Amino acid sequence: MSDNLKFEDRLIEHADAIGAVHGATMLASLRGVPLYATLTPIERLFLLEAIDRWASSRMHDANKFWVTEQFRVETENGGAFVVDFAFGLLGEATPKAFVELDGHDFHKKTKEQVERDKKRERAIVKSGVPVLRFSGREVWRDPYTCVNDVLEFIAKEKPEGKNG
Repeated sequence: MSDNLKFEDRLIEHADAIGAVHGATMLASLRGVPLYATLTPIERLFLLEAIDRWASSRMHDANKFWVTEQFRVETENGGAFVVDFAFGLLGEATPKAFVELDGHDFHKKTKEQVERDKKRERAIVKSGVPVLRFSGREVWRDPYTCVNDVLEFIAKEKPEGKNG
């Protein structure tokens, strides 16, 4: 419990620093889902940073993007899976990148989990959307750089003729 409290304190401190708590809470409440109910701690931190960067991009004529957490992807055989985040450019419905965050505690795996993860990984590759993976430690230590890496990547994925 003390680790969870430390995390919540750090999350609130980070959110206060970027001014995103209010925006994140409003975004979640508009969807009718409490922000903290469906996301892991590192996903929460990553999302808060992404929301802050989204707000900044809207104020400037920078690379405007969208981000959706817990993004559902349909597979060719009629199944589906969920990726942690999908990022795209405004005006384009197709994601430019999927983001997966790999926390240590969440990914302790049985043989069955490993098998399911491998099948899921193949389905992601077949979708044609690149996947950027970050460790929980990377996100925890520097969420800004993690989100920035994604934004730099999707900016490079623009269709020809739209880079300037």
